[in-house]
Amino acid sequence: MSKTDSSLKTILTPPLRFFLVGEFFINLSDMYLFFLPLLMSDLGAGAADIGLVYSISAMVPLALNVTGGWLSDRFGRLRTITWGNLVKLAAFGVLLFANRWEWLILVFTLTGISWALAGPSFSAYIADQSAEKDRAKVYSVQHNLFNAVSLVRYPLAGWIAARDGFRPMLLAAAILFLIGSSLLAMSERVQRHTGQESKPGTSSSLKANFGVLLSLVLAGGVFTWMFIIDHLNDIFVGLSSSLSVLYFEEVVGITIEQISFLPTIGAVIALFV
Repeated sequence: MSKTDSSLKTILTPPLRFFLVGEFFINLSDMYLFFLPLLMSDLGAGAADIGLVYSISAMVPLALNVTGGWLSDRFGRLRTITWGNLVKLAAFGVLLFANRWEWLILVFTLTGISWALAGPSFSAYIADQSAEKDRAKVYSVQHNLFNAVSLVRYPLAGWIAARDGFRPMLLAAAILFLIGSSLLAMSERVQRHTGQESKPGTSSSLKANFGVLLSLVLAGGVFTWMFIIDHLNDIFVGLSSSLSVLYFEEVVGITIEQISFLPTIGAVIALFV
């Protein structure tokens, strides 16, 4: 056994190993997101309709992120992630049987709720399960796994969509998501044997969190402008990335498989930056 393998076994607790592998599959299952504008276009949506859906989707996490963090503190990281995953499964169900682009509004709303519930818990769980002296190493492992996912998920989705169509690609993504969710559930089962419990929150702490956030946003200072600029950036990046997929297919004229390699190029560059 190499020294690196021994070091990883030391810093990665058994629940954390299941968690990171489960997160790998869940991130891999997001391979369909890049191609949703093409699916919406096939269902009859125009550029304005797609922009509307992505604008709505950006507002949901903004409204619910504080609630997701409070639920994570109150009921536990993995339980809150499980709730978010159940919402995501409902989104997959709607997506697989959608026959009109308007159904994508519900899909994006459910996906936003899912991320608002589960998102804050992912980083918090890693912090809970790692010693302070090893935390940066654990986050480095997580970052490398995410980079590995970024290299393969979109080409994989593009290959399936080009060969079999969007529905089989969505089904493959749903299966990968189920695998990842199952591994996270196993992580929770392993964690029960450690006796670790999350520090409970209260309804008053939730109100306090909302109160602090609202007062900072409305204060008109640096935080207000950071808040506005950050979320405007999220909306505009989402709009540009969604419409760029349509541009490459309809104007440039490249295939789905070729389009799928474009974000991979960015992931390769990120590995060396």
